[in-house]
Amino acid sequence: AHQNLQREESCRALLQALFLLMAVPTQSEKSNWGGRVYVFEVKYNETAGAALRQIRDRGYGREHLDTDRPVTAVGLAFRRDLQTGPCLQVAHAELDKLPGGPETE
Repeated sequence: AHQNLQREESCRALLQALFLLMAVPTQSEKSNWGGRVYVFEVKYNETAGAALRQIRDRGYGREHLDTDRPVTAVGLAFRRDLQTGPCLQVAHAELDKLPGGPETE
């Protein structure tokens, strides 16, 4: 129930549970699977863009940029609106192309 998603940690746990149900190996905080690396940041009642900015600003996943693996940043924002109900906003970009990163400074 959306009443249980009151904090960012709850949303992160839900995402990890979904990956486990899909039989996708996952680890909270750091994970890579196969030849592609996904860096996720989860926000609650913020925007997916804010999640991408945090990935960029804190340098999440940068250790993988020197490999031959593509690195994708994914921002997830769980929002709770009393009028329209819960929703999920998603934004993504290749990590080395996030606006404001070292390549554009």
